[in-house]
Amino acid sequence: MRIHKEERKYLCPDCGYKCKWVNQLKYHMTKHTGLKPYQCPECEYRTNRADALRVHQETRHREARAFMCEQCGKAFKTRFLLRTHLRKHSEAKPYVCNVCHRAFRWAAGLRHHALTHTDRHPFFCRLCSYKAKQKFQVVKHVRRHHPDQADPNQGVGKDPTTPTVHLHDVQLEDSSPPAPSAPPTGPEG
Repeated sequence: MRIHKEERKYLCPDCGYKCKWVNQLKYHMTKHTGLKPYQCPECEYRTNRADALRVHQETRHREARAFMCEQCGKAFKTRFLLRTHLRKHSEAKPYVCNVCHRAFRWAAGLRHHALTHTDRHPFFCRLCSYKAKQKFQVVKHVRRHHPDQADPNQGVGKDPTTPTVHLHDVQLEDSSPPAPSAPPTGPEG
């Protein structure tokens, strides 16, 4: 047992977080330092994750749009973007609220909707005392009541103590994510 036990030997000096590998610790430490070691060579984008940089480069700087929607002809840079787009052609709304049974096409729609069943107002205006359940409500408030704010998104804050809404907590047990309605076409077939 002692041989197979996974030891967490790397310790964060700032918060005591323990992890198994030095790369995990390096990634964790970026949360304390704010450093973003991966920079896009084509623009100012920086991130603390190599995979996020790769996705950025594929979606922002790649010209080829090899994944084509067979239903409308729109082309996409990645298979994931095509699969997400295919839901627009479907009437399926597989994400169902476990409180009121309202159905949504997108998981994010259900997560946002779930706040309507709570007293939580996690988003707030940084310029006054206004609070709201959704970020877009605060952006709209900033545009209307603080028109001198150059970027309305900068006027929005989020309460870090508000727990994240997890899909498994708000979705009916028998609902499941949709399968793509058509196979994606692209370089891999």
